[in-house]
Amino acid sequence: MVPVDMLKKGLEKLWGLVQSWKALLEATLRAREPIPESDQEWLDNEANLIDEEWVIEAFECASDLNHETFLSGLDFHQKMIVEKLMRLGGPGGAMVLPSKKCKHRHFLHAKCQCVEASLMYDRSSS
Repeated sequence: MVPVDMLKKGLEKLWGLVQSWKALLEATLRAREPIPESDQEWLDNEANLIDEEWVIEAFECASDLNHETFLSGLDFHQKMIVEKLMRLGGPGGAMVLPSKKCKHRHFLHAKCQCVEASLMYDRSSS
C-alpha cells in the first residue's frame, strides 16, 4: 500500500528542491549570465511538477481501488514518479545520488538510466 501522505510529503520536499535550484538559475539569468543548455532544458521540463501532482491526485481519487491495483495501471514514468516521491517522503527522505559520470539531477530526472539501475540495485539488495 502506498500512503498518500508519504507521496504528499515527498512532493513537498521535491518542490523545495526544485524551487531552490530554480531560484539560483533565475538569479543567474537576471544577472544576464548564461546558464548551461542542460539547465535551460531542466527549467522547461523537469522543473514542472504537474506529473507529480497528477499522480497524487489520482491516488486520492482512486480511494475505492486497492492501491496496488491502481499502481499496476500506471505507465513506467508514473511508477518512477511514485518511487521518487516515496523515497523523498519516506523515512530519512533518501534520494538517488548521481554517479560522477552522470550529469542528470536524479532527484528530478526519473527517466535517467542511472536512476533505473540504482532502483533495481536497491530492490535486489533489500
